[in-house]
Amino acid sequence: MSLSARFHDLRLVEISHASVKCCIEPPPHDVATSLETQARVVMTDFGNDHPIVIAPDKPVQDALALMQSGRVRMLIVASASGDFRGLIRSIDLLGPAPVIAAQLNGVMREEVLVRDVMRPKKMIHALDMDVVENARIGDVLNTLKHLGEPDILVIDSNVTPAMIRGVLSVSDISRELRLDFEIDSKPMTFTELGRAL
Repeated sequence: MSLSARFHDLRLVEISHASVKCCIEPPPHDVATSLETQARVVMTDFGNDHPIVIAPDKPVQDALALMQSGRVRMLIVASASGDFRGLIRSIDLLGPAPVIAAQLNGVMREEVLVRDVMRPKKMIHALDMDVVENARIGDVLNTLKHLGEPDILVIDSNVTPAMIRGVLSVSDISRELRLDFEIDSKPMTFTELGRAL
């Protein structure tokens, strides 16, 4: 299916100052869902479903265990005071990043920390809630396809500091639409890992 012909890429926002504190009312969800449906309907709303958060100084094994127990593929990385630091995805934990980080830091793989393999906030894309309110599910899928990312954060930049409101993910959209959408996301490359460190 060619999404580009019917849907447009959404405007991304900078999230370098985003906080993890959030609280939102859910949208009504009593209509059939399609690619034309408002994107907010499929957003995981952190006002209702609190995000699973991990500290940057935790071992990567803890991150993987949290993902498995929470049945998620991404964790928000935040300091003890709630300052957003980045994301860590299962694809990065199961790829070469932990081994590369261990070699670069001169430690055993078991000693690699979340901060060593996470995607720092400077490398993360996000959508503003104002954009999501006016977007369709097809627009989100088209944007994720062009980014090559399995998910994207949603922030509210109308408050200071900006707050993470939720996440839109291909897996949630696929589940909701009962269709198989695949985004060819790849683990971080050696170059990206070097930039992250």
